[in-house]
Amino acid sequence: MCAAEQIEIRRLGVTEVHAQLDGLAGVLVDCVAGGASVSYLAPFSHQQARDAFEAFAAEVEQGRRLLLAAFAGGDLVGTVQVVFALPPNQPHRAEIAKLLVHRS
Repeated sequence: MCAAEQIEIRRLGVTEVHAQLDGLAGVLVDCVAGGASVSYLAPFSHQQARDAFEAFAAEVEQGRRLLLAAFAGGDLVGTVQVVFALPPNQPHRAEIAKLLVHRS
């Protein structure tokens, strides 16, 4: 089995975002520590990362953001977000945001 077949991608609803906060925060903290340019600078704590994903969860609940997570062996190893366009004349548009993959 190749590595790609071992990765499970799931869309997280608001309840699952809250349940996965530590895993999501862990990926974000790892990316920032690795120098990723994702709007946060070191030093960046696990709690700050949890707070960021709490804010994203609110937008998931409002239908303004879609959050996908990648799992390998049950561990959350990556995430990406789709931010839907808000202008009423652009319902077909969205932006890909915060594509994060744990360095491991």
